[in-house]
Amino acid sequence: MKKSKLKYRLREYRGETVINRDLDVQALYQHVVRKHWQAIAGQPYQAKVVDVEINLAKPDKQPEQWAPVRLLFVRGTARTDKTQASKKDWAVFLCTDTALTATQILELYAMRWAIEVYFKEANKLWQVFRAVLSGALDELTAVLGDAVTALVLETIDAHIHCWFTQVLQLDPKTLRLEAL
Repeated sequence: MKKSKLKYRLREYRGETVINRDLDVQALYQHVVRKHWQAIAGQPYQAKVVDVEINLAKPDKQPEQWAPVRLLFVRGTARTDKTQASKKDWAVFLCTDTALTATQILELYAMRWAIEVYFKEANKLWQVFRAVLSGALDELTAVLGDAVTALVLETIDAHIHCWFTQVLQLDPKTLRLEAL
């Protein structure tokens, strides 16, 4: 996202005048974030929250549809008094809920990331299991035919999908996420 040229609309108020500036992430970093980091209580991170608008319409195809979003710029630091960051030691997260704090956004991202990693690993294991199973199913196909073998695989897929759904519903992190 740091290299994206997508423009975000930043509203600045100077007296009674509203100035809209369309900036990409790098320009927002330079204009709003750099040298304005704030410590996150109890975390080894510094952050800067920037409320902007994003155009949801496709360029040159639809009228502009600006929606509010919250960009969270984050960097890790061992020292809370550090006020300058290099050009490469930060990350940015986009959140459509502009009421969330920096800590809440990071917690939600951590929960989502844990689920992503879990599914990736589970999918790898399922592919291995399926490869082993397909060898056994080759013998079953020779005896019962292709239709029965396909039905067996579909049934196994349905049971595995059901199992993953149940696991996620019982997962404490997911329950916590649903409670937010």
